[in-house]
Amino acid sequence: MPDDRMDPHYTWPLVLLTDLCASSQAELNGLVKSTLEDNIKSHSDLYFGTSARAENVTHKVNVNVRVWSPPRRLLESIAQGGPRRDSQSNLYALAILAYRSGRPRIIAADETTKRQLSGRFLEDRDLYSIREGGRISVILLSTQRNPDSGECSVFARRAVCSPQETMFNLDDIDYMDGDDDPQAKPFKSVHKSWGPLWTHGQGWRGTMLHDPDEEPFKSGTADILGREYYAKAVVTAFGRYLPTELAIQISNMNSLPIKMPVWNRRPSKTHLVIFLTYPTTSQDLETTYQKLAEAVPTRFLHTRNRFLSTTSDTGFVIETEEWYTEAHMTLELVPWDRHSMKTRRDIVNFWNEYRVWDAQLGRNEHGIMPLIYLRRPLSALDEAQFGVLTCKPLKKNPIFMLKMTFFDICSDMEEFGCVLHFITSDVHSRDKGAKEILCQPDEPFFVDPPPWLPIITTSWVRTVVFLTNQLSNAAKQTLEHLIIPPIDMDSDGSDYDSRDGQMFPEYSTIPWREDAAIIDGKVEDIWELVRALYVYPKACARGTISFVCVDRQFELDQTVILVQADEWDSDLEHDLLQDLPFPRLRGFKYTRASAELAYVETYNGVNIHAVNHHWSKYRRPGWPVPGILPDDPVEDINYVDRSAYP
Repeated sequence: MPDDRMDPHYTWPLVLLTDLCASSQAELNGLVKSTLEDNIKSHSDLYFGTSARAENVTHKVNVNVRVWSPPRRLLESIAQGGPRRDSQSNLYALAILAYRSGRPRIIAADETTKRQLSGRFLEDRDLYSIREGGRISVILLSTQRNPDSGECSVFARRAVCSPQETMFNLDDIDYMDGDDDPQAKPFKSVHKSWGPLWTHGQGWRGTMLHDPDEEPFKSGTADILGREYYAKAVVTAFGRYLPTELAIQISNMNSLPIKMPVWNRRPSKTHLVIFLTYPTTSQDLETTYQKLAEAVPTRFLHTRNRFLSTTSDTGFVIETEEWYTEAHMTLELVPWDRHSMKTRRDIVNFWNEYRVWDAQLGRNEHGIMPLIYLRRPLSALDEAQFGVLTCKPLKKNPIFMLKMTFFDICSDMEEFGCVLHFITSDVHSRDKGAKEILCQPDEPFFVDPPPWLPIITTSWVRTVVFLTNQLSNAAKQTLEHLIIPPIDMDSDGSDYDSRDGQMFPEYSTIPWREDAAIIDGKVEDIWELVRALYVYPKACARGTISFVCVDRQFELDQTVILVQADEWDSDLEHDLLQDLPFPRLRGFKYTRASAELAYVETYNGVNIHAVNHHWSKYRRPGWPVPGILPDDPVEDINYVDRSAYP
């Protein structure tokens, strides 16, 4: 918690970033107040100090909680407007605004808080007890200022509103067991047994938020937000020609997404595309290119340790093996006027479009194609002056930024086809600002996985995608029994799968849209799901995507639709694919099969061999017609268009 001791008369702002009715506000207010009272009483020395005066103060503390719902106009003036009121961008801006008003600690309620108050708890994302049910959670925001530099740091973490809360959750246990990067798990809950709400037993206060409208690695200040600076500049520039209200509206306009591609050749393991985030002349661009092209290594040294079978007095003998590989790496610079990236928001938004252009998307076990940019005019090549944006698979907030040298980037790309964070963080550990966790500024501060995620992240959930809302309840029950057969019970009441240590599959459904005017799904609806699964940013290296759909035909013959992604593994750098993101995905194929054969009894993957009919294929938009690309012949198969019914 902040170094300065707390004022016993401190008023705790409870900021509503969601719409709550009067009864829900009153309930939340009471929960927050009782939790604070219990926490302050339990840890008074850390809130007020250990002096006799502080002990007396503790008995006089009267926790004051004031509910405040910030108006839309205010939010627009301090943070760029987005689709969500409870965005992380708004959280950061409100924390700074509260700090200016003498409130370094505030509490925020978001859409998760609202859902929990209504009694809708989700076991896959809430702190949940089978015995006592769900917990109501809020967001704790604390702002600290460095007295020497004037820099401000904003920390955020979720907390459970329960004075009796002493449970641990798995994330906290992971941290105790040596989680080397707690910021990678930003949505952890905190508990009474861990000490004051505003600190952590290990000195961790939560995820550090950054001003999304400032450049990466730039520290924040309480004086002015990046959004305020930009709005002031726009109003100053247009104020002499336009009414102030219109100038403010212009400053609130969101920039248009960049149309890809902005490069001449797709970024790859052997072709580095580097984006300049500063304006430059054509001559300076050429000079920078020549310096970097000359610095590309011609060969790379690799080392590997081998443990010999013989031992010495000190244990195993380690022998180092070395070898060289020749470099075949080319280079391309993209000037600033072709992408306009500058701030964290710009770079994250660009990344969302850029990452799907990785030709090896989802197939590189080490990671993903990084976004590389040069932060300022080139100086000494041994300086970590390049910014590298990449992500960690299967993390709740996977995006992070590194500072790296040109040689380290080339070495990692040549060996792994990506940047490995655990190598670079060791190399640059002496650089205080070498690593920065980034957030999606328009996303909320809670985990909100899509309902179809188990298809690519679990091996024990059998998910059925509904392409209709017309199945009867009896048909739905029959479908579940065919997909998940009843458990065979032994005489002692136990199921044989549990006894043998096998995990019995779970059943999950993805309902069809509620729009009664659209009764049945088409091929284009299946394609949208295939595409979303394929490009999902938080999935690790995976096999071929497959899943099961059901439509109204199930009522007639108890068949379902087996879907499998159709991938192409030949020349991904072919000229005809240069303007196509994730070029490996050609489309998908599907067929009908009996529901009871959709899965193999002891395997939770889709049984693509349980086929009653011929396969049909759908080719994604932009993919060349059969027979043009190598290893892509015309097949004797039924090709369908997006408007067809499966």
